[in-house]
Amino acid sequence: MGRAQAEVLGVVLLFGMVLVGATAIATVGVSGLELVQDEAETERDRLEMQTVAHEITSLGEGDRQAVGVEESYERVEGGRLVISVDGQEVYNESMGRLMTDDLVYEGGLVVHDGRAIRQPAVETRERATQITVPRLAGETFSGDLERTGTTAIRVEDPTANVTLTVHSAYAPAWYEAFEGSGDARLVDAETVEVVFEGGNAPRPPTVSSAIAFGETEPGVTVGEIDRLWVDSYASSAGAYGGVNRGANATIRSPNELHFAAGGGGTVDLQVERVVSGKSITPGPWLRDDQIVEYADNVSVPVPTGDVIAAQESTQGAPIGASDLTALEAGGSYHTSGDLEVSDETLRLADDTSLFVAGNLTLADATIVADDDLQIYVTGDLELGDDVRIETAGNPHRASAVRVFVAGDIHAGEERRGESAEPDEITVTGYVHASESTLYMHGELELYGALAIGDIQNMGSAQTGDLIVHYDEELVDTRVYVQEKAPSMDAAYTREAYYLRFVLPEIDTA
Repeated sequence: MGRAQAEVLGVVLLFGMVLVGATAIATVGVSGLELVQDEAETERDRLEMQTVAHEITSLGEGDRQAVGVEESYERVEGGRLVISVDGQEVYNESMGRLMTDDLVYEGGLVVHDGRAIRQPAVETRERATQITVPRLAGETFSGDLERTGTTAIRVEDPTANVTLTVHSAYAPAWYEAFEGSGDARLVDAETVEVVFEGGNAPRPPTVSSAIAFGETEPGVTVGEIDRLWVDSYASSAGAYGGVNRGANATIRSPNELHFAAGGGGTVDLQVERVVSGKSITPGPWLRDDQIVEYADNVSVPVPTGDVIAAQESTQGAPIGASDLTALEAGGSYHTSGDLEVSDETLRLADDTSLFVAGNLTLADATIVADDDLQIYVTGDLELGDDVRIETAGNPHRASAVRVFVAGDIHAGEERRGESAEPDEITVTGYVHASESTLYMHGELELYGALAIGDIQNMGSAQTGDLIVHYDEELVDTRVYVQEKAPSMDAAYTREAYYLRFVLPEIDTA
């Protein structure tokens, strides 16, 4: 080969090498650029799906009814949520899915490549947990989302065992989302089970109402009494009266409530609200913003008979009408039959418990409790003229006195045809007779709260006055069937005492 030819060949080879190298660099650069672009598109898709998930959740939690989104997804069936309380199924619905390429939305969960990148909304505050799982109800996805309804499941009994089960092709992602909530386990490739374990002792509602009616059917009429007065006060700020009068009282009933039924009486309700599991006849006494009708799960007082039956009827020393002064030293006492306390003033110096195996009659009697006083009556409670039950110092410390009555309560003496002044009866405490009737022969003024089955006026049109001043300090008081409240540490194993499942239905069509 000649020198000239060699030089030409060298130039050609050099040019070829440069061309190959440039081509290789260009090829690698394009691949890298495409990779960056793909990652950017994936991230954008992820953000768009999470934005849609946020919009769906906000529809379930806020006041908005509808929202529009620009993204396009495929709406398919899939995913089922089942909720059971103590083994009883309370919810079983398909959640529906939105899909695009490798992204899936299902019940608030967003999945990318099999991993959860967004979890359903779980919020816990003050030992109450709320879980929001939206349900997609439409058959297609148009970009318009509308909330057509919301199912709310409240579990207010912290002893209940609550199980949330998800059947889904994305079960591992659901397990990842709920791993820190309750006792979660992956049952199989398409099933996740989350158990919120309850405790082993009952925890009834607090005494949060001025008047709480029992399960009297079809309901209660309070418009027949001459006058109903309900308001509130806080005994921690002193005795009732003057500036210590508020409007933080509630009246509740699981059934109908009638405040105007031809009785001709008057009603003065300084209340926050009146709650009924059915309907309310307000008359002219209630504003619209005070009325809550057809409320779910209106709590009912513990049956008084169960509370009394759980007590030891022979607990403490026996006592009769002839030796009532023994009560003044405090302690536990019981009777073997009816007990009448008349023309007596008793000052109870220490904690006192009295079990009356029969009727208890009080007339011209005053009882002053220095400390806690509990009275259990298996029969009727007869409150005659001039009766006072109060607490020492501040006479209106309602949390210190509890009166449980299995029979009926008669307030005042029956005076047919008489036009005398009504009987004066004032009681401080929580009067619990949830299965009984309060017969109004005179005026009863209660500083505390009342759990009662029914109220009837038995006197003239001027004598059946019921006045209830709700002591706001009772809001932390609970009534247990057993003698003592269970140990909270032993009674409850669930971290959240109360659970609430919010299940909004979203139309995607």
